Amino acid sequence: MSLPKLTPSHHKDTYPSISSTNPSLTQAGKTILITGGGGGSRIRNRSFLRQSIRLTNHRRNTTEFIAHQADIASDASITSLWEFLHSQNILVHVLVLNAAHFYPFAQAPDTLSMSKKELMEAFDINLGGNFLMSAAFVKQTLRPTGLKLHLVNISTAAVHMHPS
Repeated sequence: MSLPKLTPSHHKDTYPSISSTNPSLTQAGKTILITGGGGGSRIRNRSFLRQSIRLTNHRRNTTEFIAHQADIASDASITSLWEFLHSQNILVHVLVLNAAHFYPFAQAPDTLSMSKKELMEAFDINLGGNFLMSAAFVKQTLRPTGLKLHLVNISTAAVHMHPS
């Protein structure tokens, strides 16, 4: 399977308007929370659900990385993560939703090959977990009134693929 061409150009490297050296894109002084990364980009199983959540806090040309384990499939774990952030006086300015549950492609090459149970599990994790993360992000008690937050949702390109 190949992806259809969705845009007239495809870049394999940065260019001026998205370059990390572009001053208008600086995240200095901001805290960025990135979910996912606990299972790599290969096909995952249930152990993937124990997510590593990375916080990057940019302060004066230094970057501090904090790893905090949470489970995107667990409402209690998501609540605990945001309680931890609040207890540490950490205001998240940017949330990157990168955690997801993937059903092994070899077992079900398309959605119609999945059982309802498998589909609903993926739906609950991918929609429900990310919904809870988004809601907690917007409702942060440390957030000053009017402060603009930024949310980036990393989705799958698989939705654009047509099984042959």
